[in-house]
Amino acid sequence: MEISSTYHTGTQSVLIALEVPRSHVVTLQTYIDSYEGVGVVRTLDQQQSIVGILTTPDMMPIVFEILADVASTIPWRPVEQFPEELAKVFLAQL
Repeated sequence: MEISSTYHTGTQSVLIALEVPRSHVVTLQTYIDSYEGVGVVRTLDQQQSIVGILTTPDMMPIVFEILADVASTIPWRPVEQFPEELAKVFLAQL
C-alpha cells in the first residue's frame, strides 16, 4: 500500500498524514502504540481531524499493514493535500 500523504523530514523519519474522525483518533493511537517502536501518533490539526504518524522508512510497511488491518473499524483516509506547514510545526516540537 502506498499513501501519497507522506512527508519526508530530511532525517530518518517520515510523517504520514491522515484524516481520521475525532471519535476514532484515540483508537488509532492505541493500535499504533500497541506495536512497540513502530510509530507515534499525534494530532496535526484538531479542527480538520488530521493526525500524523511519525515513523521511519523501515517501519512504513508495518504502519501501512496496520492501517489496512484497521480500515474496516477506523474510517481513515490520506489527506488530499499534505499539510506541510503543520508538519514543520509538529516536527519542531519534538
